[in-house]
Amino acid sequence: MLALRQQPPKRSSRAAAAGRIREVEAELDAKKQVAADLRDKVEKFTKQVDDSKAARIKLLEEVEKLKKTLEETDALLGGNETMMYGLGIAQNKNDEHFWVQNTQTISSASCTLQPGTSGKP
Repeated sequence: MLALRQQPPKRSSRAAAAGRIREVEAELDAKKQVAADLRDKVEKFTKQVDDSKAARIKLLEEVEKLKKTLEETDALLGGNETMMYGLGIAQNKNDEHFWVQNTQTISSASCTLQPGTSGKP
């Protein structure tokens, strides 16, 4: 005789499949949420990088303006050293930078004012 195999009822296999489908859909939704969160973080960090780059460029432009002003001041004064007041940085003609404790220190090169001049450029 042939042995008959018992197959589970179709309803229970459909119910099991439907349950598994719900589990997989829930996992998919969770992974989609994680992906969306990661996209948001990437956008946030990209914006921060762009903002940092813009700030860096602005600071570099300001430094270049200060250097130009320092060179112009040095040319007007004709001295060996000039001072960038408020920054505490002195620069000599050899382009050596050093930290100055007193931002109002003036180099040994003296400035002589001509009668009737204010000393302002």
